[in-house]
Amino acid sequence: MKLPSSAEGVVVATVRPRTPAAAAGLAAGDRILTINGRPLRDAIDFQFYGAEDRLELGVERAGGRRALRLRRRPGIELGVEL
Repeated sequence: MKLPSSAEGVVVATVRPRTPAAAAGLAAGDRILTINGRPLRDAIDFQFYGAEDRLELGVERAGGRRALRLRRRPGIELGVEL
């Protein structure tokens, strides 16, 4: 996982197909602002909070904000590089 971050949240670099991130609708260029209601300061926060089984991501895309829900599956990576 790459770990660049932005001033607010973290920006998604890539989303691999057929992964929980892709199924949730996460896309390259999305800015993840929150995980389960907790604000993200950097990619380390994403690794820490992203370890939960069920995630609700507060995402900014094209100037709008939306909530995406995803669920971890045993043995399958989330499928996102930041």
